[in-house]
Amino acid sequence: MPSRSVVSTTIAVILFGLSACTQTVTDSMPQTPFWSIIDRSSQLQTDPVIQIDALKRNLMALPEEDIVAFEHSLKQEMARAYTWDLWGAAYLINGGASDDGFAYFRLWLISKGSDLFEATLRDPDVLAAASVTPGPDGVYELEELMYVAGEAWAEKTGSDYARFPAHDSAPVSIAPLKDDFDFTDEELSKRYPKLWERFGNSPLP
Repeated sequence: MPSRSVVSTTIAVILFGLSACTQTVTDSMPQTPFWSIIDRSSQLQTDPVIQIDALKRNLMALPEEDIVAFEHSLKQEMARAYTWDLWGAAYLINGGASDDGFAYFRLWLISKGSDLFEATLRDPDVLAAASVTPGPDGVYELEELMYVAGEAWAEKTGSDYARFPAHDSAPVSIAPLKDDFDFTDEELSKRYPKLWERFGNSPLP
């Protein structure tokens, strides 16, 4: 695994100007405002540390209930991406993918914006041609996105992170994985010919 390498740049914060949503804390945010927040932050994707900082600052500008709703929406999109097809792509790209690693890969993918996320769900091989930056540790993962809403809520309210309401919500149901397959070189090269060409012999940049 490459050593940690993050290029320092000037902190930039994008102000979204989104109107407040009206969901209760048990509701998710509608897809349009959720992805508007993510898409605007993805303009900073060349430095994921700066992107997460900008996202956190802009979440803090929202009402408390909308921060919670954002977290619910994030969990829903994570559930949508929980497929063998995408897991195989993560395994190929990162040279392996544990349960946690696949979760962090899905967070990384979400951070790249709605267009790439939806295209990748349809066909993971599109990632081979995408111009995207790995996470802070040089792998295609972004664990930090898992905590950003809770941290924004804690700082905004002055409450402990452990009391973030989204922690107590019912988990998003995830359909059982189907069409299990072995992550062999032969299988991966057949399923993802373009990804295999780019990453098969040398996963990670």
